[in-house]
Amino acid sequence: IHNDPGADAIIKLKDRDQNTVLSMYVRAGQSATTYVPEGTWQFQYATGLEYSPDCSRFLKNMHASKDPQYTAYETTMQGNYIYTSEMTYTLQRVANGNFSPVGMSNQAF
Repeated sequence: IHNDPGADAIIKLKDRDQNTVLSMYVRAGQSATTYVPEGTWQFQYATGLEYSPDCSRFLKNMHASKDPQYTAYETTMQGNYIYTSEMTYTLQRVANGNFSPVGMSNQAF
């Protein structure tokens, strides 16, 4: 995850039942890398002010968005080689980016 210098972000991956399988906090202008378990997940993120670690939410000006698609993260083998999925998200609008986020309610996040 490469985060825009403008705001801190909370990142979540959710399954099709909207259960959170991964959650992480990324400071403005920073990058983070994490292991993602195999499965098909939806990428969601929120930005805002005054992050509360107790409730894993922003207390002011929170805006949540999601990738409308689900992405499969999987490990495959070809011969003696093992390949794992790798995905990079940059949380700022870029031409020809790898996803076009859509807004979502803060409560659903």
